[in-house]
Amino acid sequence: MLMLNLSCLFWAVNIILGSMLSDYVGPWFIMSLRAFIGSFLFLIILSSKGYLKEIVHLQHKGLIFGMSLTGVVGFQALLYYGLRWTTPVNSSVIGASAPIISLLLAALILSEKLSLHKIGAILISFIGVLFVLSKGRLETFYNLEFNVGDILIFSAIFFWGVYSVMGEVVMKRVSALHVTAASIFISAIVTLPIAYWETTTQITPRIDLFVILSIITIGIFPTVISFLLWNKGVQQIGSSHASLYLNTIPMYTILLTYIFLDGLILPYQVIGMMFIASGSLYLFFANIYEKQSI
Repeated sequence: MLMLNLSCLFWAVNIILGSMLSDYVGPWFIMSLRAFIGSFLFLIILSSKGYLKEIVHLQHKGLIFGMSLTGVVGFQALLYYGLRWTTPVNSSVIGASAPIISLLLAALILSEKLSLHKIGAILISFIGVLFVLSKGRLETFYNLEFNVGDILIFSAIFFWGVYSVMGEVVMKRVSALHVTAASIFISAIVTLPIAYWETTTQITPRIDLFVILSIITIGIFPTVISFLLWNKGVQQIGSSHASLYLNTIPMYTILLTYIFLDGLILPYQVIGMMFIASGSLYLFFANIYEKQSI
């Protein structure tokens, strides 16, 4: 599905720019500005369509608030902090475990059937995640020497799984446009005071043309366009199936890393990505087989 692929491409851009911006500004500074840019754009979109008044009367307000805290605020905070300690490629490879996490959460929360095929896919992909987290060294597990950035990224993916599952429930009755706009509005309110605290006590922003253009890009593409296209995709095919497209993010990130960062792809990252992609492909074909068997 084109719109899900575009979402993943723009999120790969977010990973690259988030890594580059870590030397200039803090995570909450980025999140607050991207939320306000996104809110401004959604105000224009909703006003032009005559939908603005409907925002305050949406159903599932509690779940939409939860979506904002998990998928927009929590996910982004963990991602940007994680990128301060790990590489863009590592983060995107670990992020490829999202289909498995979404599948588990859908089974636990939405009571979706968890077949043996799906369990097998989970195990295969989880091996890949562990391989990346340990940098291909089993002794890392014995000594418990994980990269804190990798752990933060993995935690962010869990938040994203929760966001997607809640979105599947909400968007049975609420449009993707309204859900996305409302969650971005909420995130702007939540992140502003934290960003103020961060900039005055923790990380003093270094603003230049690169920072300005990067944050505008993040505010438009990974924020407004990606979230809107993603939610429309979830609304059409469900969270567990839509999450399979997240496995394209490592591919896009690798390409962008070579182009913009002259990055080096390490063997353990490739091996881990192969395991994760294999698990997700296995899950994809298992779903097709199960539908044909019904």
